[in-house]
Amino acid sequence: MDNENNEMLRVIEDETPKMGFFKRLVSIFAAPAELARNIRIHPSIGPALLSALAVSLLTLPFMGKLTALTLEKTSEIMLTRYGQDFLNFTESTQAAQGSAVIAALGSAVSILIVYPIVCFLQAFALFLVGKIAKGQAKYAQYASVCAHALVITAVGGVISSAVMASVGTLLDVTSLAAVFMPNGDFSMFSYNLLAAVGIFGIWGYIVIALGVKEINGFTAARAAVVTGVTFLLAMLVTAATSSASIMFTDMAVKSMGFA
Repeated sequence: MDNENNEMLRVIEDETPKMGFFKRLVSIFAAPAELARNIRIHPSIGPALLSALAVSLLTLPFMGKLTALTLEKTSEIMLTRYGQDFLNFTESTQAAQGSAVIAALGSAVSILIVYPIVCFLQAFALFLVGKIAKGQAKYAQYASVCAHALVITAVGGVISSAVMASVGTLLDVTSLAAVFMPNGDFSMFSYNLLAAVGIFGIWGYIVIALGVKEINGFTAARAAVVTGVTFLLAMLVTAATSSASIMFTDMAVKSMGFA
């Protein structure tokens, strides 16, 4: 009986057509469960990843303004922590305001490098945690799920960047930091942790959880646990990375005798 069921399943999978490019993009938002079932049979990484990269590049017009805001905020933090703007961030801010093209090009290179790395590392973490949970999915299936979810993150990045640049703030209104620490800044680990958890990030991980469930045949609870563990790890790594710059600055300042 089991052999007959397995044979029927193979026939069904063989006859299931692969979703077209545009249908996959629409399904990310409108029918993620259906997309996940299709990914289980027809995993695809390239088109979704390229779509996420293309969407992310729409943030470039805002990078000049956001770079200037970042340098200005860094200057304020330096003055508060050390009593002086010893790195001349005020002058750097003025330069950044007149160098939007350079800021945009730097951001473009960063996007093209960082996004694929994040996608594949996220998939690898899910693959490892999924194996511990006795999942049978292949790495390519996890990578396909992550690449499609990355489109949601990219859309969120464009919206957040546009709002922040328009308002003139570094506070992402779509994140938990806007709710619980609106007066915080990126020198605080707790702020960075809350800033790493946003509406679009959570949305993306819900899509990932649906994918993990389908490609492994997990229950909803097991898929939620596997995805939740990797989500927590990702948030901690993101917060630690964001906080590292100020930590290294502190070390450099102390070594130079400023603090």
